[in-house]
Amino acid sequence: MRFPSTAIEEKSKELEFGEEIEKFSVETEGISNEERVAKVEEAIEELSEEEKEDIKKVLLYLDRLLESLPEDKIKEFASSEYYDLYMRIFDKLNLR
Repeated sequence: MRFPSTAIEEKSKELEFGEEIEKFSVETEGISNEERVAKVEEAIEELSEEEKEDIKKVLLYLDRLLESLPEDKIKEFASSEYYDLYMRIFDKLNLR
């Protein structure tokens, strides 16, 4: 049985993206939030337009999911170190 090349290509992209996320997590461990933001912004600049569009779709979906969380969880996220990063990514990708 032969898999369609597009399915294989998509799986390959998923694996590469997962490896990049893991690499980024290791690289940003123990650095300041400002340094982490700078690395994220740099990584976004290196993405292809297709990759940026894929990330936009996922972020918009996650944003809708966040809205459905209980108020205390939304406040917890908004006061976390990740909120600023989340908002900067939205700004960088022109989603706000």
